Amino acid sequence: SSDERARTKILAAVAELQVAAIPVYSRLAAARMRVDPDAVAALPTDVFRMTRVAMHAPEDDVRLFRTSGTTSGERGSHAFRDLSLYDRAAGREARRMLFPDCDRMRLVIVAPSARDANDSSLSYMLARFVDWFGAHSVYGFRDGALDVSAVVRGLREAEAAKEPVAILGTSFAFVHLEDAL
Repeated sequence: SSDERARTKILAAVAELQVAAIPVYSRLAAARMRVDPDAVAALPTDVFRMTRVAMHAPEDDVRLFRTSGTTSGERGSHAFRDLSLYDRAAGREARRMLFPDCDRMRLVIVAPSARDANDSSLSYMLARFVDWFGAHSVYGFRDGALDVSAVVRGLREAEAAKEPVAILGTSFAFVHLEDAL
């Protein structure tokens, strides 16, 4: 389709720009193209633990998201100069996958707030969901720990109001919540 051709053309232009501007990406792309000239060079996530991957200078960062480090113990980072594309993609997919039938609803967030975990992309994204889709929101984390009573309170309030509720959070938070309940 014409949309697919346009998308492919844009992605090729972005890759070309990144190859020219990001030395680590340039080296990886060159190595991959020696093996397969048509290969798109996707960076392995390990690279983000080893080096900075960005086209802009560190002083231009508006946000630095860091991985949890659960896989290797070392945390990777992803620097952003602008969050508008991140916000647009998150909002569009949340509307499509999580909130297709409603504008606003109750949210129970089983993850630290963006204020408490300012380097977490998930906490940032969940805070955006609260802004965009939350009619009434409860955070189930306090001082870095799961607050089961807050989660239960949020669920009971939704039940009493006979309103739908979305429970959003991390996989491990749900494991801890299930254990606590």
